[in-house]
Amino acid sequence: MAVIRGGYWRSSKANYFPPESIQTRYFTHLFYASVAIDEIDDQTYQIRLSDIDQTWIGRFTQTMFNNNANVKCILSIGEDTEAGRTTLSNMISTPDGRKSFIRDSINKALQYGFHGLDLYWKYPATANEFDMPNLSLLFKEWNDSLKEEHNRTGNPKLSLSTIVYFAPKFFPADDNKAYPFKSIKDNVDFVNLVCYDYSGSQDVEVTAEHALLYDQHDEMSTHYGISSWIDDAGVPEGKLVMGLPLYGRRWELVDRNENGIGARATAVGPMDYSDILQFNGVHQANLHVVNDKTVSTYSYAGQAWIGYDSKFSIKGKVQYAKDHALGGYFFWALGMDKDYELPEQAFDTWN
Repeated sequence: MAVIRGGYWRSSKANYFPPESIQTRYFTHLFYASVAIDEIDDQTYQIRLSDIDQTWIGRFTQTMFNNNANVKCILSIGEDTEAGRTTLSNMISTPDGRKSFIRDSINKALQYGFHGLDLYWKYPATANEFDMPNLSLLFKEWNDSLKEEHNRTGNPKLSLSTIVYFAPKFFPADDNKAYPFKSIKDNVDFVNLVCYDYSGSQDVEVTAEHALLYDQHDEMSTHYGISSWIDDAGVPEGKLVMGLPLYGRRWELVDRNENGIGARATAVGPMDYSDILQFNGVHQANLHVVNDKTVSTYSYAGQAWIGYDSKFSIKGKVQYAKDHALGGYFFWALGMDKDYELPEQAFDTWN
């Protein structure tokens, strides 16, 4: 399989960053993120097209086709909310629910000219202990249906992907909570790993990189997650796609003179890459690249501290993905780097 250079485009930000703003030359796969699932009854599940989706979904695929006919457009399905996760859990719990959803997802993809389908369920966190066995069934039945549609019509087979947690088992450790490795290996074309958001919650009281490649003291790192998917889950490296964030996380230092990784601080929240560059310039921030131990970047000015990926750390991560024969990389989310500095760096590094 050719290298995947992916990017998720958020329809919710379309007025700020319309499809026409996407520089398609940097990408092979562009994901429409994302449409939700409606529970009509306990047997019928359909794709929900909101008013925003009805405005933008057709424009998205048409714009991509006009700008770069080689780009694959992927419809990402799911929502990272408690209600969305519950609906997804309900849908996969019955054969009729899965069948209804699969049929409608394929119809919607074909209707709007997508090349593939993507399940957006980054953190399967519901009380249903059968979620993962049911997810295994969904992937198999979905892939079987995609093959049947291809054989019946002769059209190219729609691809099947999923965006998942950075590691095959969830943290904190829970022996009963792990992805269905074999079904993913057998039925999913590629797996987008969320290799970010390792830190930044309000209960953490020291600065930390939220997307570091290595961590000598913790398992919350991209290297650990990818190694686990390969060694423990048995998913081939060529199916694994490394997630790269186009945003960082800002902290408020307790003591401005204590400003390294692990300094006492309070988490503030996410910050787009373009805004980080502006902040660094306006405040003449101190910049530190930590390529030897973490492959990450941070800057600080006064009591503000920001951990993020720069061109330097993106180069190191993409080189890692290439050296380890991964399937490629994807960015979350387009529009956060207005000048495409990081996608351009990733593109050049792999080449």
